[in-house]
Amino acid sequence: MLYALSNSGENPNWQILIRLADENFYVNDGGFSATEFSGVLGYDGWKLSIVVGASAGALDYYIAQRSDGLPCLLTIGNNALEADIDEDGQQEIVSILDEHPFSAKS
Repeated sequence: MLYALSNSGENPNWQILIRLADENFYVNDGGFSATEFSGVLGYDGWKLSIVVGASAGALDYYIAQRSDGLPCLLTIGNNALEADIDEDGQQEIVSILDEHPFSAKS
């Protein structure tokens, strides 16, 4: 996935936002979606959902903008949802993931 930075020229300055390390045939079968979110952990942005396996479901990448306009990754969730768990008026990210998907097991 690429992100285009605006510049004064005609061609945008493309930056890599997310790169998959392996071939993922689920993406070709509709296993990718992007939806807007607002007021999640105090941020607005995009949730990119990529199906990673038939039983594993999707990894959800929450991406917002920094104050300088560049995208930043807030967090990654597994089949994540947004909800106001503690009823403070701000949505949190609820994930069924027990551990970070890229951490080594001890």
